[in-house]
Amino acid sequence: MKFSLPFAAEATPRVASRLRRPVSRRRSTLRTTLRQLASCGFASLALLFTSGATVVHSSYTPSRQAITVPAEVVADFFIVEAQVAGRGPFQFLVDTGSSVSLVSPALARQLGDAGHATESSFAIRSSSQRTATLPAIVLPRLELGSATFRRVPAAVFDFGDLSRQLGKRIDGIIGFSVFRDVVFTIDYPARRLVIDPRGTIVARASGTVDCYGDGGLPLAAVEVGGHRVVALIDTGSDSAVTLNSATDAARLVRDSRRGSVRATLAGDEPQVIGRLDADVRIGPHRVERPPVEMADGLPSLGNGVLRHFAVTFDPRHQLMTLRRDASAPIQFAPQRSVGLGFAREEGEWRVAAIVPDTPAERSDIRVGDRCVRINGQPTPAWPLERYQSLLRASETVTFTFASAGGREADLRLPVVELVR
Repeated sequence: MKFSLPFAAEATPRVASRLRRPVSRRRSTLRTTLRQLASCGFASLALLFTSGATVVHSSYTPSRQAITVPAEVVADFFIVEAQVAGRGPFQFLVDTGSSVSLVSPALARQLGDAGHATESSFAIRSSSQRTATLPAIVLPRLELGSATFRRVPAAVFDFGDLSRQLGKRIDGIIGFSVFRDVVFTIDYPARRLVIDPRGTIVARASGTVDCYGDGGLPLAAVEVGGHRVVALIDTGSDSAVTLNSATDAARLVRDSRRGSVRATLAGDEPQVIGRLDADVRIGPHRVERPPVEMADGLPSLGNGVLRHFAVTFDPRHQLMTLRRDASAPIQFAPQRSVGLGFAREEGEWRVAAIVPDTPAERSDIRVGDRCVRINGQPTPAWPLERYQSLLRASETVTFTFASAGGREADLRLPVVELVR
């Protein structure tokens, strides 16, 4: 199955992988949703893993001291360099919203016989019950600095689209369950991952909250306008806050509107965004009226919020600490967009989605149209973060589109506030 991700052009792409229970020895179920959040011009790839049997968990080789691994934060994704079975380096995205790890086909091929194939397969099932499968392997060793994790179960998944979105090769995802025997800190401001096999979190320390697991995922209680909501702490999500549309807290969302579509294996589904007319509190920290995505799944706090913190997890004691230097509440500017979502391909962008009720929808642009220049400069000169800065600072953006015959035409679009 070929996945098509719109370019994360106007916010950040999303990779949120959730495994409720371990991988089956025979067959498990992986419900996959490709979310094209072109309402903000970005894409999201949501992988929901479910199964009902047991799996051999990875094991950690103890160290006497804490280990610090440098990290890179790209479009709010937390990326570390790792070795696999002595090969590499490889670039891995750390995703606490996934309790399974994934590797690219290229990495799996490099491992050869060192990567132990299993009889397991992941069945990818859409909401309409159409399925595809992912092969499963076991990584003999996953090495983060001098920290070594052995026999790490993983699925094989093609990260080519995501790599193009981010402008950086992504070789895999490290799921939350890899760290189940250690205390670890995802420190966004300092851009580092700290692994402490002997550390513990003081339960009554400032910023510490209960963080209990559901099938190996970190869940914490947050307050949303006086409502208690159990949320997934998801470093694989670009959103600030995601709420289930059936919860009482969802009634506090104001100015909700159609974004673009949520593209699944079975077809497109509508997507709704808005602004929460209340604050979100987790421990002593306050998030002031964040933008919200409405969904049918588990509520979550994503990188839009987490990027402000050093987040420490203690899976053994089911605790989590969030630390930040500033004491002021976290605030969000309006979400700005030209109303187009793009799929980034080699040397060009293609329109992947058009946001309803925007000037772009009223133009002659159609999904599939090819964009070759932005403000007169070729699209390869526009990495993600540069384009985001353009949208934040500009009132209009000029796109040059090319027809199949090579004829070019300019289109000037206003930058509008989708979520005020």
